[in-house]
Amino acid sequence: MTEQNWADVVTWIDKLPTAERNSAHWRYWRARALSEQGQADADVYFSLAATERSFWGFLAAQQTGLPYPMREQTPPESSISLNASQQAALTRIEWLQAMNEATLARDEWLYQLRHSDSAGLVPLANTAATRSWHHFSIEAALFSGRRDVLQWRFPVALKDDFEQAGKQADIDPWLLMAVSRRESAFNPHARSHAGATGLMQLLPATARQVANKHGKPRPDTADLVTPETNMTLGALYLSGLLERYRGNRVLALAAYNAGPHRVDRWIDDHKSVPFDVFIESIPFYETREYVQAVLTYRVILMREQGSQDAIALLKTQEQSNDYGPLMLAASEKH
Repeated sequence: MTEQNWADVVTWIDKLPTAERNSAHWRYWRARALSEQGQADADVYFSLAATERSFWGFLAAQQTGLPYPMREQTPPESSISLNASQQAALTRIEWLQAMNEATLARDEWLYQLRHSDSAGLVPLANTAATRSWHHFSIEAALFSGRRDVLQWRFPVALKDDFEQAGKQADIDPWLLMAVSRRESAFNPHARSHAGATGLMQLLPATARQVANKHGKPRPDTADLVTPETNMTLGALYLSGLLERYRGNRVLALAAYNAGPHRVDRWIDDHKSVPFDVFIESIPFYETREYVQAVLTYRVILMREQGSQDAIALLKTQEQSNDYGPLMLAASEKH
């Protein structure tokens, strides 16, 4: 694929297991390969890919002018009420959160999820959604297997706060929300093994650099669990990456995950390739998945916010055929 040997792309897709071969991912690439070879049935595979809620499904939909396939289910009504044990647990969770014992509150929540049957998970998920316990709602959606209940799995969380952070940093607040959904599942107390902290998973050293650059108070690790501080510094950092890459979200998101020095090297090492080939060939699996996920999550979060053009997966300028050294040179000049 990186070499754009399109005949061989089709040959190797045909060797994949049937389920994988029929995923939106490989239907998209079969369509691309057929299209590059001038074959008329390319549109058939683009249309088939455009039925799946995924990055490649959304990209196929955008390429063909089809609506994004949300495949959304409304939250089910509880056939049973919260039982006495669950009600007591929710009371404990409220108290623990009020006491800033976020880890214990989450432990209590996970215990309830693990010890509830399928029917019992529904009132828990609905309660979390009603109380704006966003990261608990997401966990309940995944535990219950109800991945199409997007109100649970992709809540529009902290909208006013993200809009304020976006305004201050001159950046799309929905992109910030999508980053937070991917990084922390909206858990302000999330912490990685590497020490990245909070909603947007900032490393303390990065947060301090951003604060110094923009004249903000120097944060310590405890400050980064405060949503306002984390959002503000995360937004400023991502805004700087977007400026570095001339508004290209593919490159800025890759840099947010893997570091701008790596992204610069990846661009410089490439001969110029189309945008989709570049995304598919990002060397780090985690970063490749990250870029696709954040852009996809932004579309899902915005699903009721405007026209398909307004929530487009990729901007026109991001769909370039020149991902390579020339793009890096333009970035450096900027």
